[in-house]
Amino acid sequence: MDFFISLWNRNWVRFAVVSICVIFGLKYIFPLLGPFLPAFLFVALMNPFFSALQRKTHISKGVLATVFLLAFAIGLTVLLSVIGSGLVSYLQETGVRYREYLTQITVYFQDVLGVLERELGLKQGVLEEGVADEVKTLWEQLRLTVGKEAMGISYSYLEKGARLLLYVSFLIIGILLLAKDYDSICERLEGGTLRRRIADVFRRLIHMLAVYVKAQGIVLLCISAVSSTGLWVLGVHNPWFWGILAGVLDFFPFIGAGMLLVPLGVLAALFGNFWALPGSVLLFGIVTLVRNILEPKLIGKEMEIYPVLLLFSVFWGIAFYRLGGIVLGPVALFLIKEIYGEIRCK
Repeated sequence: MDFFISLWNRNWVRFAVVSICVIFGLKYIFPLLGPFLPAFLFVALMNPFFSALQRKTHISKGVLATVFLLAFAIGLTVLLSVIGSGLVSYLQETGVRYREYLTQITVYFQDVLGVLERELGLKQGVLEEGVADEVKTLWEQLRLTVGKEAMGISYSYLEKGARLLLYVSFLIIGILLLAKDYDSICERLEGGTLRRRIADVFRRLIHMLAVYVKAQGIVLLCISAVSSTGLWVLGVHNPWFWGILAGVLDFFPFIGAGMLLVPLGVLAALFGNFWALPGSVLLFGIVTLVRNILEPKLIGKEMEIYPVLLLFSVFWGIAFYRLGGIVLGPVALFLIKEIYGEIRCK
């Protein structure tokens, strides 16, 4: 027993135990909590805002949470509608250009086949008919294969959509109920030394999450503005739409704004705007520079965490928690830092 006590008194052992418990706890316990833990985190983040509104309006927090969620849903619907209309408009314009280029390519291909037929002494139209038959057969096979796979994919997405709808329903109900009783829950957690220390850790975690979300929002807005301006200068169609989308994609480290900006430059160059390709590469460099300048100022000083560790936590979180690791990775980092700070040997 003395051996285990002496081992526990070593800081590296405590750090390892805390890290393992947090990482695997979020992996296997977090899914069991379903939508209720995200609902609690959301209410904890928004509670200062709801409290300030309640003091001014004397409206219950449950009603304020309902109004907020309705406004958020309306805003999200409008945003998705605008994005969808912009995407449809761009696809329609691209389709018109594609048909024009396809017509030119078809005429050029027919001329090439005509030259080959004359050189080989074949009857006029033989090669063109043969190529057309092969393309038709290939297209039929592709259509049948894609059709069968599309049915399976559609069923899978339908099932996932139903699960998502159920999850969102429980999330909304949980937010509304927790917003009403959040203050009394916090009062109950304050009693006792252990519960008080847990409440302090949770309070600091909420503060760090608020700083992280605020910083990422500012970075997203700045990158969207820079991308939209750059694409407008380069003459890309719908620059505001692609600029906002670039800002959103830049939030995901495994995608990044470059996955959108550079292909846009390539497409614009193919359609005759040759300066768009080097310009898009330069714009991607500027966007990367903007993120590298803003993140340390907005995150590092406030959280007392090196930005490179935060970036690593997101990459590692995605590898371990999949897409949810974008949030769970930083949360694991914050929890390890705070819990270890509470139990380490001074």
